[in-house]
Amino acid sequence: MTNLVGGVSHGEWREDGNYRVEFSRRPLTGSLLSYAGARDPISGQIWGGVVATGVSGRIGRPFGLYNASLSAGYALLQGKNVENNTRLQLRAAIDRDVWHGTHGSVNVGLTLSL
Repeated sequence: MTNLVGGVSHGEWREDGNYRVEFSRRPLTGSLLSYAGARDPISGQIWGGVVATGVSGRIGRPFGLYNASLSAGYALLQGKNVENNTRLQLRAAIDRDVWHGTHGSVNVGLTLSL
């Protein structure tokens, strides 16, 4: 099964805040059926190859030592011989860097996802 996938995004990252908006068409990779599709050996029918076509956005802002962000996304899920569906994702997060080293850092936080 062949699908055209990709996306376009725009955003800005500054010290006082950031944002990003994206329009995309991406494959679902949770299973072989959703990602690549499968052919029924008896009937010859093809199933799967599911793609998510949608929009997402994110905003973030530092508050002293902490960083907070909100993000949301909505997509239409479509594939060959599968029911169409939709996906709504919401996320809120707050975090803080607790250690900085030469080659990395450690970050701790809380996230609420729906």
